[in-house]
Amino acid sequence: AESSLKVCVGDSAPDARWLIEHLPSPPLIEMLRDYLPTLPVKGRICGQVLPPPPEILETLKKGVSLRNKIAHLGVKKLSPETVEEVLFAVRDTLWILDCYRGFPWALEHVRPQTREHLEKLALKS
Repeated sequence: AESSLKVCVGDSAPDARWLIEHLPSPPLIEMLRDYLPTLPVKGRICGQVLPPPPEILETLKKGVSLRNKIAHLGVKKLSPETVEEVLFAVRDTLWILDCYRGFPWALEHVRPQTREHLEKLALKS
């Protein structure tokens, strides 16, 4: 998810490409929630640039935390349900970012419940 976000930023804001590729980036959740909606992306969802829905961001946050615990504290057993939940959130995020990169068909691969949450976010904006 972090690498895909960097690709999306580089495609959308070429002047920021070097920075995003070479400097440590802010935390993934902050980038998706606060920075992504400001980018001049090629594609839009419901005519807007929306962050992933809060449910996806929470799951990604959980995944980042688990990854860090595993990397820094050693192996931790994860339930198959947790792994699946995080991987589905990452997958939806990757498709959303591909849509913003100018591939509108990518949105067809986002889970229906995530698309519904995006549509609700668009209505609130």
